[in-house]
Amino acid sequence: MSILLLAFALSSPPAPAAEVHTREVPLAVYTKKEVPVDDLKVEEIEIKEDKKKRKVLGLEPDPRPVAVALILDSSEWMDDEYRATLVPAAMEFWTQLPPEAKLTIWTCGGKVSQVVDFDTDPESAESTLRMVAVGGPIFALDTIMDASRHLRKQRGVRRVLVIVTNKRVQVTQTLIERTSRILARARVTPMVVLIQGTSKQARGFTVGGETTSWDVETLFSDLAEGYGGSYDLALTPLAARKMLSRVAADITSQYLVRYESEAEKPSRPEVKVQRKDVRVRVGLSQLAN
Repeated sequence: MSILLLAFALSSPPAPAAEVHTREVPLAVYTKKEVPVDDLKVEEIEIKEDKKKRKVLGLEPDPRPVAVALILDSSEWMDDEYRATLVPAAMEFWTQLPPEAKLTIWTCGGKVSQVVDFDTDPESAESTLRMVAVGGPIFALDTIMDASRHLRKQRGVRRVLVIVTNKRVQVTQTLIERTSRILARARVTPMVVLIQGTSKQARGFTVGGETTSWDVETLFSDLAEGYGGSYDLALTPLAARKMLSRVAADITSQYLVRYESEAEKPSRPEVKVQRKDVRVRVGLSQLAN
């Protein structure tokens, strides 16, 4: 370095320190046997943001009740499995949610349908679900948008969107963009269980006069990651039923962790829990009240 450059460097004022905020991040912690962890301690948590360790200020069980919208695939590709596997899975999932949770159930085969609303009792709900006409293409993204708008009306709650579908989803670039905007506006957490199809990608669709295809696995994985949710790929509908139990454990075992942050925008920090045999899901952080 020349003498002139060295003198300039020494005379330049130091860069301003980043402003430190207090943020909260939702954290789900449950065992590999899908048992919620209810005794998590501050000293078990390590948080990194931008690869830098951050100070953990405290944690508490998330005090908010939860509102859940469950979307079931009732398309022609689920003809043999909808009543035999998905409806029983939905009812089992319902029993595994926290007692104060509210559940609405939608189907996305052939058209967008809200089959069960928040005030429906389980017995009536199961009967109504079994009467759904199975068939048609999968309008999963349209259903995600409508269910998210419905969840948005619920105030003072955690909003969770659980999607059980397969890869043959109707997709266009416009649908993807609209879905992303509505998920952000409704502040819902998407938790996806995608059932393996026979092909690697979705079918071709005509968009602007050209046939294209979409990598549906990447689409749903990115949606889940981008909005602090979870993504699982199930080989069979029966495996999807097992994964719904995991989602229920996740929804039940929720904490809010406060930490010091230098991020200007909501982020998804890296969180490690120093406890054996547990699963952890980290949501999107926000400024603490």
